[in-house]
Amino acid sequence: MASIFSSFVGMLSGMKRGERDDSSEWEEEEGPGGGASEVPEQSPTTAAQWRERALKGEAEAQYQLGECLYYGRGVPEDRAEAARWYLKAARQGHAEAEYSLGLCYELGEGVTKDARKAAGWHRMAAVSGHAGAWAHLANLYAEGQGVHRQDLEMAAKLCRKSAEQGFAPAQFALATCLAAGTGVPQDMHEAALWYRRAAEQEHPEAQLKMGDCCYYGTGVEEDLEQAVKWYTLAAEQENAEAQLCLGECYSYGNGVEADPEKALEWYRRAGDQGNASAQYHAGVCLLGGRGAEPDEAEAVRWFRKAAEQGHAEAQEELAYCLQHGVGVEEDREAACAWYARAAEQGNAEALHCLGLCLQEGDGVPEDREQAFQCFLKAARQGHAGAQRKAAQCLQEGDGTPMDEAQASYWLEQAEAGEQKGRDEADSAPDTPERWIDAAERGEAEAQFHVGECLFKGWSVDADPVEAAVWYRRAAEQGHAGAMYGLACCLAGAGPAHDAAEAFHWCREAARLGSADAMFMLGAMYAQGTGVPASQLEAVKWYSLAAERGHWGAVTNLGLMYETGEGMLRDPVKAARLYEAAALAGNAVAQNNIGNCRLYGIGVDRDPEAAAGWYRKAAEQGSADAMYSLGQLCEQGEGLPRDRGEALGWYRRAAALGLADAEARVEELASEGRLSQTDAPL
Repeated sequence: MASIFSSFVGMLSGMKRGERDDSSEWEEEEGPGGGASEVPEQSPTTAAQWRERALKGEAEAQYQLGECLYYGRGVPEDRAEAARWYLKAARQGHAEAEYSLGLCYELGEGVTKDARKAAGWHRMAAVSGHAGAWAHLANLYAEGQGVHRQDLEMAAKLCRKSAEQGFAPAQFALATCLAAGTGVPQDMHEAALWYRRAAEQEHPEAQLKMGDCCYYGTGVEEDLEQAVKWYTLAAEQENAEAQLCLGECYSYGNGVEADPEKALEWYRRAGDQGNASAQYHAGVCLLGGRGAEPDEAEAVRWFRKAAEQGHAEAQEELAYCLQHGVGVEEDREAACAWYARAAEQGNAEALHCLGLCLQEGDGVPEDREQAFQCFLKAARQGHAGAQRKAAQCLQEGDGTPMDEAQASYWLEQAEAGEQKGRDEADSAPDTPERWIDAAERGEAEAQFHVGECLFKGWSVDADPVEAAVWYRRAAEQGHAGAMYGLACCLAGAGPAHDAAEAFHWCREAARLGSADAMFMLGAMYAQGTGVPASQLEAVKWYSLAAERGHWGAVTNLGLMYETGEGMLRDPVKAARLYEAAALAGNAVAQNNIGNCRLYGIGVDRDPEAAAGWYRKAAEQGSADAMYSLGQLCEQGEGLPRDRGEALGWYRRAAALGLADAEARVEELASEGRLSQTDAPL
């Protein structure tokens, strides 16, 4: 509880320990108590002149000589001698000297530290009405030092006395007490009043808190523009937390027009002061080219600074960069070490990635039991990819005893979470107009939603060209979802088509961690769309997307292992990947594992199992799977021979445009073996 008061005490201590001021214009200087000393118009201007009058017993001169000695103004700094002159003036009832002597005893400067004597001198100065003395006495009661016992109520009461005299640090401390209910009943409205009074006196921490009050509507009406005003005032006084908040406001257009360059500027300023969150955000901006040209190397430097301070998200990002050689030389062992540090803090993505490394022995000795534990911990946090990996381990007895019930549970959890995400993505706003006002104000999230409405035809006719306009506005502010949406618009057929630019935006979204963009980037490299074809690059990006739980990417990796494109052919691994994605509900993977089971590719041949997988894929609309089911029914392999059922599957596949199915329907009809109307659809 005593820490409530520490913020303003630190500021008061800084007044005593602050930089020397050698100015000779004494009337403009602040004394150690924080206020300008009232010196007569014909006052001395040198330490020697003050000493001459001090030796005559003048209290004000004794105090001023103490100041000269304390700060080294015109004489060598000598804090012990300063304390002796403060004592002489204090014994004559000089309030500033009493307060300064109290500070000396409180801080142990020039005298032996003695909280009891500090309290005594602060009390005497307080009785004389010294605001700073009330504040320091409040701190001593809060800490239980130099007084008979700790007394938070008395501390708050004394703090209020100081605050009512206009002492900004005490006003800030009183507001903090009121906000926390420390020594006084909690009262957010009154807390905001005191924060404002201190903020209006340019107290940087109070300005920060006043910004928070306005931003969150705590004790005052929510007002994002006012929040930005207060954050700016504090930030300009080099308050790192306010600089971070201001960076976030400029990033997302909260209370101010979005400006990625200004956001990065404030993140850097706060990061230079050691703020770990700002360092992380600076890294994210630089990695994605938000507010500046992409600079992976500098991004890594910022991630490392934050990571070394224990910032879990930065540790995970740094691990990712080290694992894949992004902006730094690839070092998979170091990557695993950073994943482990982030995982120790419970970072779900780091736990998932560490589990993958442990499972494959990638940068760390293989330990499948520990891998399962990592998946399980991330799964409990709702990480869908980890939930599916945990389910797979439980189904296969990989690193843990087989447990079908638990495997089913985690699959259900993953499916429920993914369905929730799909529902949220598919739940269109009533009209784009719901977002248009905010979008036109420059808010990136709103611009993204307008683009989504137009691209997907939510409540309006689909318009990829107009969608691209809105996606681009948000993308230029660093919105990863909008970057991916813009890439989709540009990659499609139509007037917006531009494969090279689609590749650019897809890559930017991928760098910001979009698994969908990583998958799309892999496909673009595989097909040579907007970039020269490179199967190795395709494998790289499919792998990155797969690590983030993208089952389409897992399926495509399986295909590359099956065909040997971009890697050594490995049918066994291909089948394992297909099955993992099939269990996750991917229709293409279900069809492919059906093929593996039917033809014995990487697994034992099992036509009945193949039929089961084909049926699951067909239920999701896979024409290839429907055609395969028709063949099995026609041949009586894995399913009872039933040519009527076969024709039904062929027709369903033909209706989806599968040429082979159309041809087979025509063949059966021409052979007269079956009427075109005697089989079920």
